Amino acid sequence: MTRFDYNNCYGCGQDELWVILGALHDLALQNDTGYRTNISNHLIVYATVNEIADDAAVIIANGIIRNGTYNIAAVTYESNGNNTQSLTALVGGKPECVITAADYDDLTVTAAEKLASLIWKASNNNGNYC
Repeated sequence: MTRFDYNNCYGCGQDELWVILGALHDLALQNDTGYRTNISNHLIVYATVNEIADDAAVIIANGIIRNGTYNIAAVTYESNGNNTQSLTALVGGKPECVITAADYDDLTVTAAEKLASLIWKASNNNGNYC
């Protein structure tokens, strides 16, 4: 695996989403990375504004979800709605795993509560978030 400096990724956006998802999946399959195989509620949270998840990212994300390595939720902030379809595809076709926040208060309260609710649900439902 090639190591990428994600700290210097400002502005790389969708061009690197599929790479990051693939790297997370690869790390989960390696020993001594901190990935705990004895739990089933691993979650990737993808936060964005109006970005549309590209096809390469959706394909990798759906593979990750299918093989049970992680579940994926998306949080979109101040979105104009143009990314809802692609984010739903990114999270495995589960619209309840796409959380939309209209403003700061909605993000810090409502979206946070929805995300916490998904996590609680998964901890009591064999890792099924949505």
